[in-house]
Amino acid sequence: MLAIILWLGNVQFAEMDDGNATISDTGVTDFIGYLMEVDSAMVQKVLTSKVVETQRGGRRGSIYDVPLNPAQANAGRDALAKAIYNNLFEWIVSRINVSMKARSATAQVIGILVGTLLLPCSQTIEVSTGYLRFRNF
Repeated sequence: MLAIILWLGNVQFAEMDDGNATISDTGVTDFIGYLMEVDSAMVQKVLTSKVVETQRGGRRGSIYDVPLNPAQANAGRDALAKAIYNNLFEWIVSRINVSMKARSATAQVIGILVGTLLLPCSQTIEVSTGYLRFRNF
């Protein structure tokens, strides 16, 4: 997932004669499609168009694929990367919370700031040779 986020940053858009966005290097979207296990044409379509649905009196109307200009395509690419990053971060935090859950009701928890992630732990921390080593006592 992290590789997908990083590769999305490599997607560049060019403006066609009609003002719509096109992807400059389709090799990048081919690799993103490979990482996501989807067709690269789908990745290109998602990054260069949006779906609009019209409604009539509360009923479902028509569905259109509307092409994006390069500025809109850049904003959509960034929004996709942010959404993937947000879901990945929430998944990591939930996994850490499950694994660090206190074993007993009387356990004391100390929070440690590692980078930008707050990790609770109940052991002493010893910084040794560039990495954190946890020692129980």
